[in-house]
Parts: sequence; C-alpha cells; structure tokens
Amino acid sequence: MSAAFDPDGHNVPDDLVIFDLDDTLLDTSRGLRAARRRILETAFPGCERGQLVRAAVAWRATTLLYGDDRLHELLGVVAMVADLPLDRSLDWEGLRADYRRWQVGLTRPRTPVLLAARALKADGKGLAIVSNGEAGHQWEKIRRTGLDSLADAELIVVCDGRTLPLKPSPVAIHQVIRAAAARRAVLVGDRMTDVVAARLAGIPVVQIRSRGAEVERGVPLRRLTKPDILADSAGCYDAVTRVLDGRT
Repeated sequence: MSAAFDPDGHNVPDDLVIFDLDDTLLDTSRGLRAARRRILETAFPGCERGQLVRAAVAWRATTLLYGDDRLHELLGVVAMVADLPLDRSLDWEGLRADYRRWQVGLTRPRTPVLLAARALKADGKGLAIVSNGEAGHQWEKIRRTGLDSLADAELIVVCDGRTLPLKPSPVAIHQVIRAAAARRAVLVGDRMTDVVAARLAGIPVVQIRSRGAEVERGVPLRRLTKPDILADSAGCYDAVTRVLDGRT
C-alpha cells in the first residue's frame, strides 16, 4: 500500500520522492557547455579553438569562485588564467540575457531519470522537486520541459537563497514533506549539496552520477558523507525502490 486518503478525500502518499532539478531531472550540463561556448566566442572574438577550450576549462574551475550569474567577474578571471584579451566593450546585461536564453533553450530532460520519476508516480509514490537557483530561471526550465506535470505546484520549490535558504539547508525538504503529508521520503540528486541536505533533513538519499558533480563546492565532503546508494541514471528507479524498501 503506497497511498492513503486524508479525511477530505485527497490522495496522501506514504512515500515521497524528492528530486533535484539540474543534472538530475534535467540534463543541464550539455546545454551549459554549449551556452558557455557561445559566450566565450563573443567575449574573446577571433580566438582559435584550442584557446577557447582552455578558456572553457578555466571557466569550470572559476565557478568555484564566482557563479555564472557574475559573468563580468568570472570572465575576468578566465581571461587572466587563459591569457586571453577580454572584449571590454561587451554589453554585460545583454550577454547575461543571451546566456540564460541559450541555457534554457538547450536544456533537455535527463531521460532515464524522468522515466524513473514517471514509473514511481505510476506506482503511487508522491513526487516533489527541490532546486537551488533563481526562481524565474528554474521555473522557465521546468515549464519548458514539462516537468511541472510531475508534481503539484506546492511540491515544486526553488531555493533562491533569499525567500528560502539554499540546499544543503533542509528547510525546503521539510516543507515539501509536510505539504505532502508523507510518512517516508527519499531525496534524489547529483551533488554533495543534495547528500548533505538529505542527511540534515534526516532522510535517505540516492546520488545520481553526473559530470556536473565533479566540479562543485563541497566535493571533499564525499570522503566524509556518503549517499545511501550511488547510481547511474539508468538505475534510478531500482535505487529509489531499494531505499524505500530498506534494501540498502
């Protein structure tokens, strides 16, 4: 039995599966790389391919200092590290708008994880999405890829660091668990921020392998904090059901 009814006749799942968004339900890495390449071609016009590859590597490393929303500062560091002349006449506001548009337009669902989510929903599990990021940007990706059909609106929460603290704070996780009135919950994400958030919330966690997780703040924590299961995207459904069944 995976669901019950409350006194008002609403479906109340026993189990809630909370998904991270970027690089978990969505394959954002591919679109991110393509968007960054376009930005670099604009910021460093006339550069050869090898120079742009070095600049892309420097960008990935520089995200440990500056988020992608701080393009001016970030690309200044990239220019220094890659020894490239930065076009100082750039329209930074326009460049940020282009970057966001390209990112969203090139983002696609991570098919194996999306299929797992749909199968879990068909099994009667409740679904929720908890993501870090700028609310408008994240909701744009959610709606464009149809992920808003996976869960009720109150179970899709974006942590922007202002109205809600960013993961690894467990505040948003507790919020969706209360909203769903679920007895059990498991978090599915790709980063150490997800693993730590689940631990702080007191729930199990399945970590999905992703390329994006290799460059993030908090990576050294992986030696100290482990997920209940580390799985490939194709193994998401089995991993979640194993955790919920207590077979870890």
